Amino acid sequence: MFKTILVPIDMYAESIPAQQLTVAKHFAEADSGKIIVLYVMPAIPGYAQSALPSGTHESVLSEAKKKLEAIVQSAGLTGSAELVLLEGKPARAILDYAEETEADLIIMASHDPNITDYLLGSTAARVVHHAHCSTFIIRKLKD
Repeated sequence: MFKTILVPIDMYAESIPAQQLTVAKHFAEADSGKIIVLYVMPAIPGYAQSALPSGTHESVLSEAKKKLEAIVQSAGLTGSAELVLLEGKPARAILDYAEETEADLIIMASHDPNITDYLLGSTAARVVHHAHCSTFIIRKLKD
């Protein structure tokens, strides 16, 4: 049923990426599906990049990749999940990548909404409303 499972993660959320990857592993094992773990780093505007020391951008990307690899390793998916790092606006990048890879399912996390989410909308809400495939939203579990 789900052959390509896209898991966009927020690397800085505490326990949610592990929950997302557990759910993705369950769906992938049931259908011999492929898991793609995606992190979208917000793009740094050109005017700001020019003010940063040389090599800063590459260093940030390298650190993000290491953190992504550690999350995937802790979930026991090393070697079985594809890791992808993109830059841009998260919701748009997730939707575009889901289309590009013909994802059947997007598993993402959502936080409890606050006032800015009601005014601007959250990334998860944008993805749910515009995705051309099924979406599975995980809420942060109560402590």
